Amino acid sequence: MVVFAVSIVHTLIPGMFQSYWVKPDELKLESRYISHNIEFTRYGFGLDNIISAPFPAKGKLTPEVIAANQATIQNIRWWDPRPLLDTYRQLQEIRLYYDFHDIDVDRYTIDGSYRQVLLAARELNQTKLPADAQTWINQRFKFTHGNGIAMNPVNRIDEEGLPVFYVKDIPPVGPPELKIDRPEIYFGEETRNYVVVGGGTRNLTTPRARRMYTTSTRAATACRCAACGRARYLRSPSATLSCSSATM
Repeated sequence: MVVFAVSIVHTLIPGMFQSYWVKPDELKLESRYISHNIEFTRYGFGLDNIISAPFPAKGKLTPEVIAANQATIQNIRWWDPRPLLDTYRQLQEIRLYYDFHDIDVDRYTIDGSYRQVLLAARELNQTKLPADAQTWINQRFKFTHGNGIAMNPVNRIDEEGLPVFYVKDIPPVGPPELKIDRPEIYFGEETRNYVVVGGGTRNLTTPRARRMYTTSTRAATACRCAACGRARYLRSPSATLSCSSATM
């Protein structure tokens, strides 16, 4: 009986107080606490000593100014990552079980110029496998990894309004500066369970041709511990995975 009464006090009374006292005039009653929150957030991030000063946009943009600042002009981003992600998925996923999780921004020296690029990893998404293919063997031993990336400059489009890819396709095709020797992606943002490689079962991969191939890997055994979620590499295919004994 006492436990029941305490439960009512802890759940019913705070809810009634919030609904009938705070909510009708929430901004007025909580403004002091909101102000304290903002104040200490600024203090915590070192934003409490900022000096504001006007910065009028003066000067005239001329061809000479543009020519003198080509490194900046050539890296002005035209592409919005949100619609570009849809374009990547339409043009470069290649197979239904691959997926681009998001678009990232990076910079690389390409053909002697430091260029800003947009890129995404072609990860494996096992949930996209057909229902009859989502077997334990397929998910642990065959469909084990993603494959390569797609990359485009931030400020170029082709005659159809599509991105001009620096890196594309499977296996990855790109300039020498962006050569990818090992395109396999075993752990990424969409990795949800462990996989095992380097044993007798060959991994499934997709070359450029429209046929399916199986390949082996030079890695020993790669898996993710279900208990702690950390990536683990096992030196022997017969090794046992545990948080206390597995080593990177």
